[in-house]
Amino acid sequence: YQDRLKGLVLAVTMPAWDSGYRDMVLANARARGTSEQIAAAETMWTPVADADEFAELGRKILPLYFKRYDPEIGKKMADEGYPSYQAYNRGFIECLRDWSVVERLGEINTKTLVIAGADDWIAPVEQAERIHERLPNSELVVFEESGHFIFIEEQERYLEVVGNWIKNLK
Repeated sequence: YQDRLKGLVLAVTMPAWDSGYRDMVLANARARGTSEQIAAAETMWTPVADADEFAELGRKILPLYFKRYDPEIGKKMADEGYPSYQAYNRGFIECLRDWSVVERLGEINTKTLVIAGADDWIAPVEQAERIHERLPNSELVVFEESGHFIFIEEQERYLEVVGNWIKNLK
């Protein structure tokens, strides 16, 4: 429904959840994580049994999502979030298995802002570049001081970049 869109913002995402993607995520975890975080990341492609197991997985890997992890922010996210292990199992385990839109990206002609965090372990800049290279009408912005949560780590810049981009849509 491109005719109904003025623009599209794709933030910290990837175009495929294929075997190469899984290998890349695990390599990133091994390069930057603790042994506990690496072990947790290696289980991300298996279902979790219940809410407690899901919360424990989240607690272990959350620091990987930040360039500079702040335990207070992590606690606030855990306390105020509404995690669903059922949604995780459905999304990560069932829906995303072998999912790919790489071949269809060229069909998107809508003006698109592609955003990545320079230190994102799970949706790194290389994935944003894969998207940007295939979209004929896109702009890529990399947030150098962020991991996956660019809207937390560089909130002011994020709001400025996205706000200005939207304001300038013609």
